[in-house]
Amino acid sequence: MSPRKAVLALAASLALQGCADPGPASERGFFGGMGAMMTGGAERQVAKLENTAASEQRRALEARAEAQAAASRQQQSERDLAAAKARLDAIDADIARQRQTLARLRAQRGEAGRAEAERIRRESDELARARARAGSQPTAQELQSLERLSRALDGSL
Repeated sequence: MSPRKAVLALAASLALQGCADPGPASERGFFGGMGAMMTGGAERQVAKLENTAASEQRRALEARAEAQAAASRQQQSERDLAAAKARLDAIDADIARQRQTLARLRAQRGEAGRAEAERIRRESDELARARARAGSQPTAQELQSLERLSRALDGSL
């Protein structure tokens, strides 16, 4: 190749590279497109866009998985809350039933069972106070304590 052709080829190459626009190859025009083709800029831009798309897709999948996990946790919490409420309702029903039984026993036994009736009344009052302290959303430990007190009172009756 003659020195003159080499200089012209080098000048053309530099001119094409100088015209290279970092925008999309379809918007660069003839010289910009030729420069992108010679420098590999179009391929790099495509690779960058593909990496960005893959990254966004991965983030979307992670967000979807986290949303599903959160929904699952919420459903479990709702089931746990419903179970605790059912246990609390059962304790309330036990307290009412136990008070009726206590009143019936007092009437049946009269003076002879007065000391035992008083002891049972104290147990019943203790259970009622513990239930009032527990409120509408007791902890698991409070719920177990209430159930234990209720069973003890049932044994006394």
